[in-house]
Amino acid sequence: LLYRSGSVTNKLKPNPSLRYSCLFAIILMLIVVAEILLSHYVSPLSFGTMSVGSILIIVVYLGGVRYLSTLSESAGAEIVEVVEHAHISYRRIWFNIIVCAAVVIVAAIWLTRTCDTIAEVTGLGHTFVGSLLLAFVTSLPEMVVVVSSFKMGSDDLAIGNIFGSNMINVFILAVTGMASVSGPFLSSVSLLNIFTAFSGIVLTYMVWMGLLSDNKKTFLALGVDSIIMIIIFFFSTGILYMMR
Repeated sequence: LLYRSGSVTNKLKPNPSLRYSCLFAIILMLIVVAEILLSHYVSPLSFGTMSVGSILIIVVYLGGVRYLSTLSESAGAEIVEVVEHAHISYRRIWFNIIVCAAVVIVAAIWLTRTCDTIAEVTGLGHTFVGSLLLAFVTSLPEMVVVVSSFKMGSDDLAIGNIFGSNMINVFILAVTGMASVSGPFLSSVSLLNIFTAFSGIVLTYMVWMGLLSDNKKTFLALGVDSIIMIIIFFFSTGILYMMR
C-alpha cells in the first residue's frame, strides 16, 4: 500500500537467503501447529518442561540461522554500506539499540496487561485479542523498519526482517517453555491458535510465490499477490472473530 509502484515482490531478487528464510519460517510454524494439535489428543513426550516439539523448534531455528549465515554474504555487504554512509559511530548505534530495547521491554509489559484487560472486559477472548490487536501493535516497529529499509534501498534487509521475525517469534515459544512450571505450555493453549498459525503459513507462502514470480500484474497500483494477501488476512480475521 505504501510502495504504490506495482508489486513489491517484483522489486526483490529471489535470492537463496530470502527463499530459505521463508521456508524455515513455514517449517517452524508447522511444528507449532503439530505440537498444539497432537497435545490435545495424546500426552506430549517431554523432558522436564521441554516438549519434543519445543526441542525441535530450537534445533530447526539454530540450524536455520546457521545455514542462512552461509548465504548472506551479499546482504552483509549491503548492511555495512548503509552503516558507513550513515556517519554514526558504532558506540552511538549500540547505545541507541540498548535504549530502544529497554523502552520496548517496559512498554511490552504494560501493553500485555492492557490487552489482557481488553480481552476480559470486551469478551473478545485472549486468542482474538492476541492474534489481532496485540500482534498488530507489536508489529508496528517492524513496519517502520521495513518502510525505512525500502527507502534506503535495502530491500533484502526489509524482507529479511519480516521472515527473521517470524522465525524468532516461534523460537520464543520454545524459550518460554523453559520457564514454564506446569510442563509444556503449548498443550494448554486453545486449538483456535492452529487457525491463526495456519493463516500465517498461507500468507508466508504467498510471499514465497510472489518472490518466485516476475512481472506480476497490478491493480490500483498494487501487485496481484499483495491484493490476495490482503483478502486472505481480512478473511482470516473475520473467521477468527466468529470462532472466538
